Amino acid sequence: MTGKRRAAAACLASLLLTCCAAPASSGAASAPLGKEPAEPRQEAFELPFEMICSPDLTSYGSGNAEGFYSVFPNEDDSRNILYMDYATASQVYLCAQPNCEHNSESCPSWIAPFGGTVTAAACEDELFLFYNGYGGGTRIERADLNGENRRTLLTLPGNVQAQNAVAFNGEFLVFALHESDNADGVLTRTDRLVAADVNGGDLRTLFSLEEHLPEEEVESFWMNFMGVTDEGFLLQTWTLLKYDSAATGEQLIQNMEEATRTAFYQVPFDGGSPEELLYLEQGECEAAACGGALFCVVPQPDGSLALKRMEKGAERTLCPDLRTLAPERDPADIGMADVVLRGSVGNKLLMNFLTRAYLAENGNIEAVYSGFAVDMDTGEITSLPLTNYYAATTVPVQVLDTHGPKLLVFAQIEQTVDPVKNMLSLRRRMGLIAPKDYLAGRAEYQMVQSLRDFV
Repeated sequence: MTGKRRAAAACLASLLLTCCAAPASSGAASAPLGKEPAEPRQEAFELPFEMICSPDLTSYGSGNAEGFYSVFPNEDDSRNILYMDYATASQVYLCAQPNCEHNSESCPSWIAPFGGTVTAAACEDELFLFYNGYGGGTRIERADLNGENRRTLLTLPGNVQAQNAVAFNGEFLVFALHESDNADGVLTRTDRLVAADVNGGDLRTLFSLEEHLPEEEVESFWMNFMGVTDEGFLLQTWTLLKYDSAATGEQLIQNMEEATRTAFYQVPFDGGSPEELLYLEQGECEAAACGGALFCVVPQPDGSLALKRMEKGAERTLCPDLRTLAPERDPADIGMADVVLRGSVGNKLLMNFLTRAYLAENGNIEAVYSGFAVDMDTGEITSLPLTNYYAATTVPVQVLDTHGPKLLVFAQIEQTVDPVKNMLSLRRRMGLIAPKDYLAGRAEYQMVQSLRDFV
């Protein structure tokens, strides 16, 4: 099975597992969230948006110009918010109380036991917390940057979950919602981009995927909020059309590939109608929203992987074939699973690429992911020499936050043995580094004094 086919299989399997519900019928009753039957022209947003929480599910927190906020779990399902101060390069509990044990409601860093995920989203003057229950239900809290004055902004029903990505403009929080309904024994779902007024608490729909599904019969669908450009909100959608599922093996995978559709939409800030930026049949694509534009890695008919920039209705190819970055590999074995777009530093798009995989003398299958920086304007590609190594894998040093005067990164990743569980574990240590040193491969780290490391 080629790399391309493996990537398709993984993507499509994920789509089926997470999107098994059918789309809501046109006659379905309105959900209790102010859902609109269509997308009338919206009121324009007066202030620009920026992302305050990453769409990347491997994100470890949220930062502003002063520091970085992370939520750490405890064994009793409670959590603590820790703050990494950029001025002192030190991590502390988000609490200024003397002699605090950080394990009760009197501590502003402590979060009571909760069966779900808690995500921090920090802006320049306040902090938001998104709670998503494992069984459904979303609650959004807001607090001062020191964790004090925490109060509930919005509570959504148990059949609703919010995505990780969040944009904010000082007045509205924008995020994606997945809503399911089991009325009359028929499971249906809807996917929407919504804006929550942080002053009034009102929620309004900006985009409904159901209004943009293909005319063909749909098996399942999914939507991700990717980020913002200079003009609007970026969305990526996947749709799996009805297909012959009785086949097996390669034929089944081929049937799923041929039934998959991927589309990218921009929802304008000015309230205009959503614009389709890119539409792909057989649906493979790696994409990221950076520097006010959409960047996509798109497979071409000849097997090449083209890196494209989409902006203001224009498409520009920055690199016609990324496979040239891995000269030691057979181009036919390189697929979408081998490339990951990882955000940006300045005007450089960051990319991880599997450039080498081999069997070592000790029997390990070693994987080498090389880092590259792509100039967003010229397409010039340079290597990123800084790496970490663990579990037989070489990876580029990961950037956690770019809001401070220096980049916050995982400067070191150590593989250790957990003495309690008697199993291998990872210890990820944070460090600060100047952007120019990071891009040039100079390991001039200022290590963070951490209370709790990421694992």
